[in-house]
Amino acid sequence: MDDERRAGLRLIECDPDRYSTWTDRKFLMEKARESYGMNTTPAFPKEERWAGRPTERVSGAYEETKARGAAFGFHAGWEQPHFFATNGERKDTPVCYTRKHYHDAVGREVDLILNGVGVADLTPFGKFILEGPGATKFLSSMVANTLPKQNRVNISHMLTHNGKVYAELTISRLGKDRYYMVTGSGSELHDYRWLKHHIPEGAEFKLRNVTEEMGVLAVTGKYSRDVMTKLTDSALSHVEFPFWNVVK
Repeated sequence: MDDERRAGLRLIECDPDRYSTWTDRKFLMEKARESYGMNTTPAFPKEERWAGRPTERVSGAYEETKARGAAFGFHAGWEQPHFFATNGERKDTPVCYTRKHYHDAVGREVDLILNGVGVADLTPFGKFILEGPGATKFLSSMVANTLPKQNRVNISHMLTHNGKVYAELTISRLGKDRYYMVTGSGSELHDYRWLKHHIPEGAEFKLRNVTEEMGVLAVTGKYSRDVMTKLTDSALSHVEFPFWNVVK
């Protein structure tokens, strides 16, 4: 399929790269039985199906969040908290077309972030390291944005040869020729494949998929700087650590 049509069709749910090493025999057998058994069952919005879960893709925060009442969603093999049930609230995902029972729980968490501080497990996001001589020239040719300066971050889009958006990356520049890139969990292998496909033969730089090597906790909210200031010796004021900055 050419680039023009590839970017125009939403076929991510048919992409074989939505599966990876976590798709072992146990998962395949259990999921096949579930899928066949529900062959004539209608699909519902936000429905979760549980056969074969959890896979080996659980983050270091999985047990802790589970103990705190997390209700999980399935993201490219990962278990990621969707909301936290408290005070006897239901953790299941009912099959219905009306407002879900977790509406208030999600609202509670939104309010917590807006007016306080919270921690989100973002480990499932796809994570790549690009480094080595020529990395900057290559990455500049792959995205429709000026690359960030060192210790800065930006959002960039990879385009097809016909100028359509293929993927979105959050790019952090850690050195002259060293970049840390983040994409959505469902786009991990989709975006990694695209980058690998365009690396020229004989290139001195290397691209690594470090998704399963790195855990990610996002400390976010009105008082996030106050919390992080207590946990690190780095200067984190608005002047010393402005928005879009990155520090290793």
